[in-house]
Order: sequence, then C-alpha cells, then structure tokens
Amino acid sequence: MDSLTQIVLGGAVVGAIVGHKYGRKAVLAGAICGTLPDMDVFIDHGDAISNMVEHRGFSHSLLILTLFAPILTWLFSRVKWFGFVGNDKRLHVAIWLALITHPLLDTMTIYGTQLLWPISNYPFGVGSIFIIDPLYTVPLLLCLLVFLFKPKPIILCCGLMISTLYLIWSVGAQHYVTTIAKQSLDNNTYARMISLPTPLNTLLWRVLAVDKDGYRVGYYSLFDDNQEIQFQSYKSQAMLPESVDVDRLKSFTKGYYGVVTNNNDVLMQDLRMGLEPNDYVFQYIVGQQNGRDLNVVPPVQYRAPRDTTKRLGLIWNRIWDEDARVY
Repeated sequence: MDSLTQIVLGGAVVGAIVGHKYGRKAVLAGAICGTLPDMDVFIDHGDAISNMVEHRGFSHSLLILTLFAPILTWLFSRVKWFGFVGNDKRLHVAIWLALITHPLLDTMTIYGTQLLWPISNYPFGVGSIFIIDPLYTVPLLLCLLVFLFKPKPIILCCGLMISTLYLIWSVGAQHYVTTIAKQSLDNNTYARMISLPTPLNTLLWRVLAVDKDGYRVGYYSLFDDNQEIQFQSYKSQAMLPESVDVDRLKSFTKGYYGVVTNNNDVLMQDLRMGLEPNDYVFQYIVGQQNGRDLNVVPPVQYRAPRDTTKRLGLIWNRIWDEDARVY
C-alpha cells in the first residue's frame, strides 16, 4: 500500500494497544514502525527488473520483522523523550504488530510480498485491493486525527475495525466477480484468470484471462445489471528472448504478462498493474528485433505517456454505467 496508509495503520495499531499509557507518542512510534519496511526502496539492486522484483523482499519478511521487533522496542526505550518502559510486554507486542501488519496489508494488493523470506521468495498477492484506496485509508486517518485531540484508544480500535471490515469486503467482492467471470468464460479456454480492482475503488473490477495466444480483459461493476462480462482480446505480438531477466519477470508476474513491439524494441508488460491499451505501471524493454533475429538487451523500464485524470474519469463513469467505456 501507499506510504500514508502504512503510516496511519502503524500509528493506529500501537496507539490502540498502548495509547492509554503513552498517549500521542505511541502513535508516533507506530507511524515510524509502519513505514520502516518500505525503506528498501532506497536500495539499488543493480537494474530496473531487480529493483522491482526485490522490493517487498527481506524487509517485508515476517521472520525478519519478528526478529527485529525486540531490537526496535529497545531502541525506542533508549530515547527518553518517548518515555517507553523497556520491559513493557504490551509495548513489545504493539511494535511487533505495527511491523508485521505492513507486509500483511501489502499482501492484499497484487504486487507481491515475500512474507516467508529467506525460506521462500514467493511473492504473495491476494489482489483484492488497489495499492491506493481512500476507503481503507480515510477511516484510519480520521480516527487517528481524533485521537490526537482526544487520546482514547477505543477511537483507534474503531478505525482498525472499519478498515479490517473493508478488507474482508474486498475479498468477498473479488470472489463474487471471479465467479461471474468464470461463468462468462465457460466456453473458452484460458491458462489463468484473475479479478483485480480498478484504481481507488472496489466497485469496478478488471478481469484478466491469459492464454497461449495472448490475453482477454473485461470489466464488471457491482452495479451492473448484466451478469455476463464482455471481454476484449489482445494478442502478444512478439517472441521473448531467452534471458535470466525474462525468466524473473515471468515468475514475478505469475504468468500474467504480455509482449509487444515498439519501434523494434520488445516490451514485456506486467498485465496485473495497469489498464489497456498498453498503460501498465511495469513494462520493460528486454529485447531488440533485428529482422528475423531477436537479441537480448539490458532491461530498461519503459514509461508510456498517460492521462491519469482522464482515465480516472472514465473509471468513475463505468462504475455507474455498464455501457460506458474504460479506454
């Protein structure tokens, strides 16, 4: 999730558990804990693909964060301004929860979080919530602001309950849309299929189905009267070069990737994060088409021009009107 969400989640968790004892300082400590795992974005792993694949790696490991929690609690207790008691067991639990709720929330997005590193580098991703969702963040933020003026932990408990219920709702909505999608694709073959929320909401869903020839995309709003999703097909237009980077991208995308050519550049696209046509957050130049030859090139991230405001407007219209277009 975005940094603001992780900050308010961490602050709410610690404030709800030990806010009665440490007041507003507990919220500050929780906010620090909530943002720490994302400090790995400042690590350069050598190239664009490595930076993407390794993000949400060791710093998001439940094992590493569990081992780090007592150290961080001790460090906080050494800062006299906080006034934390080093042997406070509730404080230990609060700091630990603020750390591990970060990767657990990240896992609800589709990006991929390596919860079990170093035992496994598998990128877990439920994909039931977009990386930025105001309906999750705003209730937590409002309760946190109220707490700053009236420091009662019950306020933060209410915010956490509302945000957790919203996550449960997102999983239920995803399951519902997936059921409809499977029925709509009943007469078609596909290798894999996934339902993903469109930006900033869990009302309009984008269904992605991948097969050997390309992929199909359909949109479904929870307000649609029609119980059948209409899909549009896209073909992968080029072969991929054989390289370690390509293999890593295939693994990271879990097979949800597309291939296109752009002025002889071969682009590999992570289809899970973005919208059609060719408006994807992560797409990389991985090869060069030279006549019949396909040459490997060092991976470079390709950024397509986009009109975010226009796309968000189209998404808003599609939520309420099943005949509206999204692109």
